[in-house]
Amino acid sequence: MRVDGLSWRHQRRRYLRYSGALLWPSWALAQVRIKVAAASNLKFVLADLATLYKQQTGVQVDVNLGASGNLARQILQGLPVEQFISADEAWVAELVKAGRTVDAGQRYATGQLALVCLKFSIATEPRFGGSGAGAQTQ
Repeated sequence: MRVDGLSWRHQRRRYLRYSGALLWPSWALAQVRIKVAAASNLKFVLADLATLYKQQTGVQVDVNLGASGNLARQILQGLPVEQFISADEAWVAELVKAGRTVDAGQRYATGQLALVCLKFSIATEPRFGGSGAGAQTQ
């Protein structure tokens, strides 16, 4: 079956997969390389996972790191990747809406942020928006 001049197999490769683990569909195993677009903050963990995946399967994982918004725009413009990994669910929703994904994706992690500062840091100064109370310690 051909869609827009491309074979279904070629189109399928151009779709991206979004999930948190490097678990690839069986059709990807026949490829020599897998392309992943991911947020820059995943640099170190993806380097380790890509190395392990290649050791276990023999398949090279090429990781393209960048800002999620920039990567999503590149994907919308035709960047061929098998997987997009981003903490910004809004960009994933944009890709789903544009028909660039196989499915709606999968949340791969949840977390919390914490601000830790010295008792008398700029973050605690009232004139800079702090409460003036200093850091709370136990």
